Amino acid sequence: MLQTFRRYLQGLRGAPQHPESDRALGDVLGAPVFVINLARSAHRRAFILPYLKSLGITPQIFPAVDGSQLDREALVREGRYDDAYAHERFSRSLTMGEIACTLSHVELCRKIVADGLPVAVVLEDDITFIDGVADVVRKALANAPPDWELLQLYHWCKDSFPVSDGVIGFNNKTCLPLGSLGYVIRQSAAKKLLETALPVCYPADSLMGRSPRVGVKLYGTAPSVITLEGNAIFPTEVRTPDRWPARARLALKRAFVGAATSLLGRR
Repeated sequence: MLQTFRRYLQGLRGAPQHPESDRALGDVLGAPVFVINLARSAHRRAFILPYLKSLGITPQIFPAVDGSQLDREALVREGRYDDAYAHERFSRSLTMGEIACTLSHVELCRKIVADGLPVAVVLEDDITFIDGVADVVRKALANAPPDWELLQLYHWCKDSFPVSDGVIGFNNKTCLPLGSLGYVIRQSAAKKLLETALPVCYPADSLMGRSPRVGVKLYGTAPSVITLEGNAIFPTEVRTPDRWPARARLALKRAFVGAATSLLGRR
């Protein structure tokens, strides 16, 4: 945990976090990189922009949909959310934060299609990569099957199998490869997701995991190249905890990142 905080503080200063070989990750990806970020989350921007710059990536910030500004009844009227449909497909209602997160990914798919981008990279704003990420991604992109449309940089699935050097597939009958933290997406996959994404009925990570059900050819890097270290630092923007210990941790995280950003960060 202490190492995670140390890396976070170094990242705010723009210090390199990875071996020199990883500093060409932007060239390896070879596509526009978008970071989904809430306008009010300056502390996340203060970390992610210099962090990605140290990896040779100059991302575009994509404005996230803000759940605190959404009205559930308006979403229903507009056809962007249907609670009964969410219960039918996902067995429960979605929180406003979950709806907003999924809408953010959907709107970015819309941009990819509208701008005619053949390939794009999508990252959430609290990610970090493993050491050696550039080599793993280079291998995966070189060896992925020709029909790939969505390559998950982070995935959680207990039933996977090797496809080629650096690439895994998933048994979609027994396992959903959850994960929306980061992925490489082709325009064809963005189009397929847009055809069925509304009304929202899944959190974003489940939407991506279910993408093969709408015909998307989904694979993952072997191993996942995104870590969950950011979750230990950044306060969640998706949901507010119900119990007081979790609320206290959330308040402490907000105080910590606010102070660190003020002292070391950049907007």
